Amino acid sequence: MSAVLHATRAELLRLRRWPAVWITVGAWAALALTFGYVFDYVSWATGTESFASDPGTGQAARDASWRGRRPGPWWVR
Repeated sequence: MSAVLHATRAELLRLRRWPAVWITVGAWAALALTFGYVFDYVSWATGTESFASDPGTGQAARDASWRGRRPGPWWVR
């Protein structure tokens, strides 16, 4: 078991030095924030529940459908 632990630690140390790993982690974090928070906030701020253009939504529809809810990802609601 000790050899597996040492090999894993060595691989992680090696991966930490590669810029591609940091770029991938940064892109993953940016996409997670975008899909988790930004799209939900835009939907809440515009009063729509989808990004399709629907002329039937407005301030009254937003107040009725979002009353008591706050913007954020689905697991916070």
